[in-house]
Amino acid sequence: MLPITVAIIVGAIVITRHLRNKSQSDAEDKKGRKNRRRLSFNSEVLLKSFPPDKSVPPPIVNIVAFVKKIPSVEELVSTFGVLQKFPRFVSTVHENSGGSGWELRPFGPEQEQDQRKWLENHLRATIRTVHVPNAAAMRAAVDAEVASDLENYKQCPLWTVVRLVNDNAAVDTDCNKQYSVILFRVHHALGDGISLVESLGAAFQNAATGLPMQLDIAKHMSGGKGGSGVADRPSLFSLASSLLSVLGQAASAFDDPTALDPSDKASLSYSGRRRTIVMPTVRLDFVKALKNAAGCTVNDVMVAAYAGAVRRYTHALRPSLMHEHMRHRLLMPVAFPRPVEDPAQAMRNKWAFASLSAPVGESGALARIAAVRESTRLLKASPIVGVQFWVQTSLLPLLPAWLAQKTAFDLFSRHSAVFSNVPGPAEPVAVAGCAEPLLGFQIVFPNLLPQVRCLLPRSNEVEIDVIQS
Repeated sequence: MLPITVAIIVGAIVITRHLRNKSQSDAEDKKGRKNRRRLSFNSEVLLKSFPPDKSVPPPIVNIVAFVKKIPSVEELVSTFGVLQKFPRFVSTVHENSGGSGWELRPFGPEQEQDQRKWLENHLRATIRTVHVPNAAAMRAAVDAEVASDLENYKQCPLWTVVRLVNDNAAVDTDCNKQYSVILFRVHHALGDGISLVESLGAAFQNAATGLPMQLDIAKHMSGGKGGSGVADRPSLFSLASSLLSVLGQAASAFDDPTALDPSDKASLSYSGRRRTIVMPTVRLDFVKALKNAAGCTVNDVMVAAYAGAVRRYTHALRPSLMHEHMRHRLLMPVAFPRPVEDPAQAMRNKWAFASLSAPVGESGALARIAAVRESTRLLKASPIVGVQFWVQTSLLPLLPAWLAQKTAFDLFSRHSAVFSNVPGPAEPVAVAGCAEPLLGFQIVFPNLLPQVRCLLPRSNEVEIDVIQS
């Protein structure tokens, strides 16, 4: 009966979606909308992700680039003007009449030869400069910028650049404090982490060769299935089981509290108080040595390390919470392949969440890494990530907006953190047009849950950031 029930549900959804899309497509053709493109639901939902009463800020991805010498506004205009080749960077977003969805509309002139000049003039008018007294105040200044929203969604592209100038950099005797920051801020609706990092390769260059920054995007999405590792033709039973598992996640039991997250997750809301905690960098070759010794992946090592850190942190601050069978799950975004040769198609939100258990209750490092290795093995052996993507793109669009938002909140509130790996360049990079290499960069993304980001590799270093109340 289970496969039959699932088949009926799937058939009803497919038919309903087809009829809705056909009706909408016919309506848009009649209106003659030229050079407009509807956002996918994965992108749309990022514009209004959670119920309004949860006060979650818009999902702005913040790329923090540390530089010894801050480029001028005009240099940054030239640097980021090259993003004109990506249609989403020269578009605004608008909600269709009747609330039937969101679409991208060209920003400024529709002729490609005029867009570059238009974008450069826009950047000259909107790039802000913030003066910071010294390096000690820089992190607070960055966090203050990160906490703010973008402006004029309908009049401007959904990204901006901020110069944070360290006024004491030139005279500070400590060479580790002689830096300023270029802050690139872009709305998640324009693309996922893979898209954004890849597209920014046009604005950064290899510090040694002067060539555009290169990332092998394909190797970060193994097997052509977003890293799911699932067989080409999973059984109907495994598909049905995965569908029920995905549908049940938002109604599953809450995770056990730790010192890192609130105890009352049912009433979880965004506090408005977020700080970025930057962990000491770790050598990638050391992480790979651990991976090889344990017979697992780099991601397994990082998740096990995170679980150990949460365990020690909780044991130090709230030891009464600790027990052997702690339930602590992570939401991990998994990217799916996309045609990277076409800039219009490369900028996508083509990803799904995977739910992964983090063994916080395990007392030993070897036991933690073995537990993570087994969890990821089971995850890769099932079609659940692909099913999750199908649910996100085919089922959720059929729900009323309030119910889709509640479902997203219920899913998040059942988990303890969002954990993601972002590919970084293997070689030192510089801002395009500037010879001096960056001192480093981080990716900061405030979220409803604590957000853990691992940036790798960067000159053989793994950088870990935690965004926490």
